[in-house]
This record gives sequence, C-alpha cells and structure tokens, in this order.
Amino acid sequence: MEKKDIFSSWILRICDGVTGFFFFLVSAALFFMSAFSTCFIDKYEVSYFLPDSPWLKLLECAFLLAALIFLCVKFRPSVAFIGRINSDAALFTKLKRRLLLAIWFLVSLWVVCTQVPANADQRFTMMAARSIAQGDFSNTGPYSYLYIYNNQIGWTMVIYLLDKLFGPLNYAAYQLLMAGLTVLILNELTCFGALLGMSRAKQLAVIVLGAAFVPLALYSSFIYGTIPGLWLSLAAIRLEIQYFRDGRLRHGILSALCIALAVMVKMNYLIFMAAMLIYALLEAFGKKGIKKLMIVLFMAVFYVVQARVPVAALENISGKPVPQGCATLSWVAMGLQDGERPGWYNQYNENTFAESSYDVHEQIKWVKSDIKYRIGELLSDLDYARNFFVRKTASQWNEPTFQSVWVSINHYQDAYRHGVMSVDNSWPQGILSPMGNHKVTLYMNHLSFLMLVGCLLYSLLCSAQGENHYRLILAMVVVGGFLFHLVWEVKGQYALPYYVLLLPYTVMGYSKAAECLAALPAALRNGGIHIEKKTLIGNAALLLLALAILCYVFHGTLPGITGDTEAYYAYLASHS
Repeated sequence: MEKKDIFSSWILRICDGVTGFFFFLVSAALFFMSAFSTCFIDKYEVSYFLPDSPWLKLLECAFLLAALIFLCVKFRPSVAFIGRINSDAALFTKLKRRLLLAIWFLVSLWVVCTQVPANADQRFTMMAARSIAQGDFSNTGPYSYLYIYNNQIGWTMVIYLLDKLFGPLNYAAYQLLMAGLTVLILNELTCFGALLGMSRAKQLAVIVLGAAFVPLALYSSFIYGTIPGLWLSLAAIRLEIQYFRDGRLRHGILSALCIALAVMVKMNYLIFMAAMLIYALLEAFGKKGIKKLMIVLFMAVFYVVQARVPVAALENISGKPVPQGCATLSWVAMGLQDGERPGWYNQYNENTFAESSYDVHEQIKWVKSDIKYRIGELLSDLDYARNFFVRKTASQWNEPTFQSVWVSINHYQDAYRHGVMSVDNSWPQGILSPMGNHKVTLYMNHLSFLMLVGCLLYSLLCSAQGENHYRLILAMVVVGGFLFHLVWEVKGQYALPYYVLLLPYTVMGYSKAAECLAALPAALRNGGIHIEKKTLIGNAALLLLALAILCYVFHGTLPGITGDTEAYYAYLASHS
C-alpha cells in the first residue's frame, strides 16, 4: 500500500472513530437522562421533570433481548419464517408493502377522525399563503409575520402552490399528504438499512419499530415542514450514497435537489446537509474520487436557488421587495436564556427586532451584546451552566412524545368548542387530553429508552464493522443536531427527526446483541470467548471516557430534572 493510501486510510479511520465516539456519548447522555428522569409537557407547553426507575427499564431491556433470542434463534417456527423472508425477495416485498399500507391506513384514519385545524406557525403560514393568493399582501408588509420571520417564506410558498392543487385551507388534504410522507419516511429508513447490509427481516423490523414509534404518526396532523423535510433529507442521503457507489450523475443531482428542498421547507435540515457535505468529502478523499465532488457543487447551486426562488416568486407576485427579517443570531441568544422554560421560544427575537425599529443591523448589535453577557454568566459559574444545559437538553430530548400530542391537543379542543367536533367522548378525545398525553408519554418513555439502549449496543458491537463510511451518516446528523441545540432555541418537536434516525441503529444493535448472547454458551463450551485485543481496548477506553464525561456533566444536576412530581400531578388533577 502506498504512503498516500495509508495516510488516507488513517484519516478516514480517525473521522469514523470521532463520529462513533460522539454518537455513543450522545446516546449515553440521553440514556442516562431517560433512565433517571422523564419530562412531561402540559397543554400550555410547560415542562415537568419527574423521577424514573432505571432498574425497571433495564429489566425491560433484558426481557426484550430474551424474547429476541427466543424468537430469532430458539423458536423454530419463527426462525424458519425469518429465513423465508431473508431468502424470498417476493415475500419480503409483499410483507413490506402490506406493513406500509397498514400504517398509511391507520395514520389516515387518525387524520380523518381528528380533523385538527392548524394553529400557531402552521396557521400563520397558511393564512399568509391564502392572503397572497387573494392579492392581499398585508402578511408580507412591514411588521407582518413574514416581514419578521422571513425564514418561513419557503414553506409559505409551498402552501401557496398546494392551495392551487387542493383548494385553500384544506387541512384534511394536507394532513393526508403528511400521512403518505410518513410511510415514505419509513420506506427510506429500510432502504438505508439495505445499504448497511441489513437482512430483509431486519428491514421489516425497522418498519414495525417505526409503527410503534407513535409520535411520527401523530405528526401527520402537523401541517409544517417537519415531515416533508425529513422525507426529503432521507431521500437525499440515500441518493448521495448511491451516487458514490455507482457514479450516476442523476443520483447526485437529485440528492442535491432533495436536500435543498428540505432546507427550503425547514431550515433546521441544514444539519442534514452539513453531514452530507462531510460524507462527500470523506468519500472523495478516501477513494480519490475528486470528480465525484461535483455533488458538492450541485448542493451549493441548489442551496442558493432554494434561498432565492421563493423570495423572488413572492416579490414578483406582490411587486414589493422582501425584507431580511429578524437576525438569525437572535435564536442563539434566545436559546441561551434561562427561565421557566430554559432555552425555549420566548419572543426574544421578535421583541428585540421591534425594539430595534425593525433594523436588523441594530438588532444584531443588541443580540451580540446579550450573547456575550450570557456567555460570561455561564463561564463564571460552571455548576450553574451544567444545570442550565442539562435542564434545557432534558426538556427537548427527554420529552418522549416530542410534543406530538401537544401539537394537536389545544387545536382539537378548540375545534370541539367551535362545533367542528360534535362527539365529546370520541376516541381521539381520549388521546388528545391531558390524561391521554400522560399515557402516551409513559408508553414512549419506555420505548425511547429501549431505542437508546439499542443505539448503545450498536456503538459497541456494530459501528466498527465494515469499510463503508456512510454507515454513520445518520449518526453524524444526530450528533450535529444535539450540539446545535445546545446553543439554539429548543422545543420537543425539534428532536423528533433525530429520534426517527435511530430506528435502524436500534434494530441493528439489538439483533447483534441477541446473536452474541445466543452464541455465548457454545463459545464457552469451545474454549471461551475470543475478542480482538484492539476491539476490547477500544471499547473499554470508549466506556471509560464516556463515563468520566457523564459523571462530570450529571454530578449534582439530577435534582433539577426530577423535582416536579407534585406540581405535575396537581396539573393532571385540575384537568381531569
């Protein structure tokens, strides 16, 4: 091997190792929070932190592993059926279609039965699109919604086009579209699993786990860029991987187009684009495929286009220039603020923009000063800083419904009060109520913990296997999202896409652990367990370093995310 090849190999291994370590560290931090605490959110978007039982959750993981060993290794009928799925492509395709069709039917049933009207940003963007279609540009003029939040112009123009197709304010049509995109998201995850070398049965397991992950289905009522952007981002990643495998130009162009559209409908998907750029550089560097870096050029071009086209279209329709909007840095300043909801939206960006006389340059000066002062506060008291970031992170990442019930709960009850809903005791009302939200939170509390354990198992047992660098691209996105929201404004809903990315890693982690445990008795009979010294040392170092970091971060901070039991149950009692 030439020296250049050896150098390239080492660089790639270092990059993979860094990504794998941070993915393990993030998974371990979320595992630790989930083990000892659960965040509940009420209808007013207030978070409550309650203590949890780590031993009960670990016992559930042990039962799950035992069940997997029994069904996948010991129980002959299920083992034979799994073998048939893996060997019979036609059977796999039939089962996959039926599963996805069943999920689409159930999600669509939810949409039809709830008929949740849009509210907040959903409604603001839809009303802005409706006004534009009617020739009323008050929603784009001075001090209006789009004047302040011009990052919403892309999604507003998408709604403007959909209005032409479905009719104005057609909530049901938009939500049924979201139901279809939910199914496509699960399909993309199985495609990613296939690229990782997952067996057909494991790909079906990803769909089953996705069906159990109910927040994804509940978000079908959320007429916003979250679901479309996630589907487009996953499609973009799959197409990028295919581009580097087969070199077909159309895959590179479509990949760049998809991720640009995802960013247009929801700016947070820039994190996915950043991961795709890093992966492209690694692939080109490792395989000397410099020519394939054309995909980076495609992404740059489409990114500029997506930023300009919606604005140009709006300017052309209205005949007026579109303002710059409030400063992006204001979301950072807001994300660093403490209070009843640490780091959550509190109108800081809108208020400082107004107090700066809607001069974005003056607002930037104000925001920079606030950020500088806040960083000084945090650095002057590191114990307080640790408590702040733990509470902030727990309120977003350890709220296991990801506001999937909250996004509908108030709007559904408003619809009932205004006569849109006529049956007070309907089954959706049982879910979209404070007690229903409580029950969904309890269910997802256990499922999300099981998923985090699966990701830890993947990091320890699977992540070092193979030479394909794309196996950790979704993990890179999760790490990027976690680090990004340490300083950015947070909401539980922002964590949903990242947890969806954990589904294939969860399946791979548990399946590998079950295989290892099933093979353990035979290995002991045949002279013991043989583990490569390098693997053993690497995993031991990973665990020790992660444990040291977690001990520092969580030392003395747990009371801050476990002390709201009395207040939360008082809230439940008052809304029963």
